[in-house]
Amino acid sequence: MLKYEEAWNYNEYLRSSLIEYRKKQEKIFSKISLKKENIKKIKNIKTKVNIVVFAEIYCPDSRAVIPFLEKTRQENENIDLYIFPREGNEHYLSKITNETKIPSIFIEDIEQEELCLIYEEILPDLKFKIKEHILRDEKDIAQEIIYNYRIGKYNDQLEEYLVNKIIENII
Repeated sequence: MLKYEEAWNYNEYLRSSLIEYRKKQEKIFSKISLKKENIKKIKNIKTKVNIVVFAEIYCPDSRAVIPFLEKTRQENENIDLYIFPREGNEHYLSKITNETKIPSIFIEDIEQEELCLIYEEILPDLKFKIKEHILRDEKDIAQEIIYNYRIGKYNDQLEEYLVNKIIENII
């Protein structure tokens, strides 16, 4: 079982790798602000929420999603964010997801003492589109979708998806 005391908080995550990745993450973080309606939803959470993430700061997909989780955590003291590196936790991650993709985001079902996967690697709609383009041998379009995700063109959808998944999993 995971030990939360071994997890990184956001600042430890930032210090987990090379300074170039930290600077990239800080730049992304500074550009993100949550929408007022999502802040209201987050502030209305009255129960304890443990968000567990497997991520690495060198991973551009992790860098895209972690700021949203940290900003969500900052809006409500009932929300805790536990970041675990994939490195050293591959066995555990593959045991609960059958893969070791990062970022992998879970909400802990505190009553059942189990983790519920809410997000893996990239937005599900985008993952579907990427696969469609690859199947049609349109790899350049698939790469463009990935690039656009990583530079923030899908941030509105990412924010909505994460906030809604958190809310859904605590009800």
